Amino acid sequence: MKQVFCVLLALVLVAASLTAFAEDTLYFSEQPFGFTAAEYPLELEGRKVYGVLYLPEGDGPFPTIIFSHGFNGSEGSWAHVAKILANSGFACYAFDFRGGNTLKRSSGKTTEMSALTEKADLTEVMHLIQREAFCDPSRLYLAGESLGGLVTVLTAAEFPEEVAGVFLIYPALTVPETTRQQYASEDDIPARPRFSGVAIGKQFYTDVMDIDINQALDAYPGSILILHGDADALVSMEAVQEIAAWHAQCAFVIMPGEGHGFTPEGKTETAKQLYQFCTK
Repeated sequence: MKQVFCVLLALVLVAASLTAFAEDTLYFSEQPFGFTAAEYPLELEGRKVYGVLYLPEGDGPFPTIIFSHGFNGSEGSWAHVAKILANSGFACYAFDFRGGNTLKRSSGKTTEMSALTEKADLTEVMHLIQREAFCDPSRLYLAGESLGGLVTVLTAAEFPEEVAGVFLIYPALTVPETTRQQYASEDDIPARPRFSGVAIGKQFYTDVMDIDINQALDAYPGSILILHGDADALVSMEAVQEIAAWHAQCAFVIMPGEGHGFTPEGKTETAKQLYQFCTK
């Protein structure tokens, strides 16, 4: 009886970690691929990274998108978009940065993270995913939201030949400048700062003080598409639009009525824009 219970428990756990989606899920390809979504943890330097892989059915390799969340966000913020893209033929990987949120599914503490530690995470994740059989490394795209958008730009700037395109939603490209305006020097940063109610370390600010976002954008010659809501109260749409206007490879789309964190309708439009961006 005990053995039967163990077998049943194992089947339940497998079912919880691997979900097949029917063809009624949205898609933008000529016909739906069907896909599975499963937990797909990685290990970086002996430390755990929690992630979810959305994989189309059929033979790969597939064009692949790696999604980066914002401050205290998670891989789940991209779930709606990833499901649509996977059903449209893209392998999608969304993960939690180490120390990137209070969920603690990935290793690390929020007091130890910064844009540069997240850049290191994204770099390692990208290089691991590139080696997977399902990934077409010649069609590897990076997508980021909010702080994850800044991290995505910094990563693409360092590895331009490995990134086929960059897609950003309400990216926090203004963080380096606003930090310099807020703190004249490192001595002005509180010993135990908090951001949006979350404890962070001084490194969160010191690591961005010397970042030149225009220099980073200049270092990436590939196409960049930015979606930003005109109701965003956290990251100024006008400021990001002004930064984008200085770079010929940047296209900017205004999302009417959307704030910092898109509605379900905004996320569906995001998936459509991303699909078109990656298939043009």
